[in-house]
Amino acid sequence: MYAWTGKILRLNMTTKTATIEDNKYCKEYLGGQGLADRIIYDEVPTGTHPQDDASKIVIAAGTLCGTGAACSGRTSVALMSAFTEVPTIVDAHMGGNMAPQIKFSGYDAIIVEGKADAPTWVKIHNDEVSFEDASGVWGLGTRKTTEILNQEAGPEYCVCAIGPAGENLVNDSIIVNSMCHAAGAGSGAVFGSKKLKAIVIHGTKSVAVADPMKTLELQQYQLRELIGVNNNHVQPSNQQSWNEFVGATRWQGGPGKMWGEAIGGPLDTGEQKPGDINAIGMRNHTINFFMGNDDIAFKHTVKTGGCYSCPIRCFPDLHFDALKEYGTQYNTATCMTLMHTGDYYNGHINDFVDPGDGALTLGSHIQWLMDDYGVWCGYGDLDYTFAYCMKNDIFKQKLSAEEYAEIPWALQEAGDPQWANEMVSRIATKKGEFGRVLGLGSLWTAKEWGFPDSFWNEATGTYFNFKKGYIRHHSSESFGQVGGLVNIVFNRDSMCHTHQNCLGNGLPYDIVKGVLEEKFGEGCADKTACYTPMNPAKAKFAKWSIVRNNVHDSLALCNWVWPMTFSPMKERGYKGDTALEAKLLTAVTGEEWTEESVDFVGERIMQLQRAMTALELNSKNLRADHDGVSDWVFDRDPDKAAFTEGTTKLDRADWETALDLYYEEWGWDKATGIPTRATLEKFNLADLADKLEAAGLLPA
Repeated sequence: MYAWTGKILRLNMTTKTATIEDNKYCKEYLGGQGLADRIIYDEVPTGTHPQDDASKIVIAAGTLCGTGAACSGRTSVALMSAFTEVPTIVDAHMGGNMAPQIKFSGYDAIIVEGKADAPTWVKIHNDEVSFEDASGVWGLGTRKTTEILNQEAGPEYCVCAIGPAGENLVNDSIIVNSMCHAAGAGSGAVFGSKKLKAIVIHGTKSVAVADPMKTLELQQYQLRELIGVNNNHVQPSNQQSWNEFVGATRWQGGPGKMWGEAIGGPLDTGEQKPGDINAIGMRNHTINFFMGNDDIAFKHTVKTGGCYSCPIRCFPDLHFDALKEYGTQYNTATCMTLMHTGDYYNGHINDFVDPGDGALTLGSHIQWLMDDYGVWCGYGDLDYTFAYCMKNDIFKQKLSAEEYAEIPWALQEAGDPQWANEMVSRIATKKGEFGRVLGLGSLWTAKEWGFPDSFWNEATGTYFNFKKGYIRHHSSESFGQVGGLVNIVFNRDSMCHTHQNCLGNGLPYDIVKGVLEEKFGEGCADKTACYTPMNPAKAKFAKWSIVRNNVHDSLALCNWVWPMTFSPMKERGYKGDTALEAKLLTAVTGEEWTEESVDFVGERIMQLQRAMTALELNSKNLRADHDGVSDWVFDRDPDKAAFTEGTTKLDRADWETALDLYYEEWGWDKATGIPTRATLEKFNLADLADKLEAAGLLPA
């Protein structure tokens, strides 16, 4: 078999046995997210709490992983959520080296089930699987655990581990592979509930490719003509000799942009002209983009690293002398916690060495600690909840006087790094009400501490879905109704960059608009803060964004880079190639794939998740029960009307039209937002239609 191994490894933690089974879903779900979600549906009963005995977690590699395709090293993780009101299907994803090692060991996915009676780690080398005593690493952080298990198993092994947060069953917890590549959504607590400290894996098998030369040709074509940096940013943020446009993009490299801590002395990233494949890895610097483009992040950069099979290198290795005494002076990170340092320090940010280096230094320190303790920020959810508690004096109101006095708030006010150690360790160990409640996730934090509805609805624009317990992710600020519609369908933040990758990529709006309208129709993509009423083209764009996101998570292509919608090449009119996924899949598998057939699988995955969500919520009306929108979406900028220049607010009546058109695109009942039987049968999901009907949830 080409591309797929055709095998799944099942780890039963109760019996400490490993079995190898056939993967019957290869072509129907591709791999990654689709495969993992289908296994959860087949094997985990509706309503199962993620930490129950019947709970399972599936770690899956994508179809293209191991083939050399650019940015194909992502790992998909499927599980039931603990941070939502009832357990619902969620996906987590991580980069690093886990997925390729799964494929090289001979598997498409790993299923973990049962519960061990004592801390255990699992060693996998091809067909050899052993269950090892983890008592010596239980209680340690992910970094020390990785170091010890790599010493024991060998440096070539990929270690995927949990920290104290997972061991203590914290809802907001992660699993981490290769020191710093994390999958969130409470996955750490699922490992912890099973007493699984780590999976340590190394494979020496190969992934068969049907047409190696065609695969190589397509990869070279992508690197020469199509690829930009993160978010498909295809124009630099500074003028080089070749670029026609300059934008505020993650393409931060260029002449005079120096890796200040490079081994051997500062290194100039130089020119990165499209077509020069060897310069691609010098283009990106996401942290500098987020830190305000003042080059403070460049000054602390040793080099850039990243995931298996990725030329983008979005993970800069950073060094801070000021953090040496804390043992966190070397770190690798990307964005979220670095952007929200001020939330945890309540604005008390001081410089360390250079003007303006405080937020970056403290942010790197916090990120190091979160990865080590295994705490999930929930794409900024924890950051915002913490800031809300500070702003509204919640801690003083809800903690006992003794606990409040015990917390060293003076460290926070002094901008001392030790404050982060206190805060993160308390969350990871559930120390006091402070640690226990903050680690529950915002929905349960709000319930336990009685937050008012304004927490969800205030005009800061944090939660797109009213009281769903997860943060917005490129919502209505990204193409208006398009981004809003993207944000309603999943059971956590959407993690979808397909539409976002078309925004702020350095190209003028007219070029972006032209490329998108050619694909989706006139009026599909409004200029930011200059929105127009809903139309069918916007519904098509929104649906495609989700579909292609699912495709990427199943092929294991990084949706932070893919699809190749745009190109840095003026000779191409800056137009990319959205058929490249299908072309690669054809070359790798030896079977004919088209954009339409690939997207059909991506849509099947969404239909599966949507039906599962209706069953999990026991909902006859997902439009009312799941897709509700927070007031700020419509009420922000009270002095401006929707569809006037300068505001990103939407109109309530127009939003109902948007839902109608969106549901129609998906084949969902307009009144309820639930897939019809005809739609489910179209995607070979008649079993879900039967289950919905038996539960009285299938639309008439």
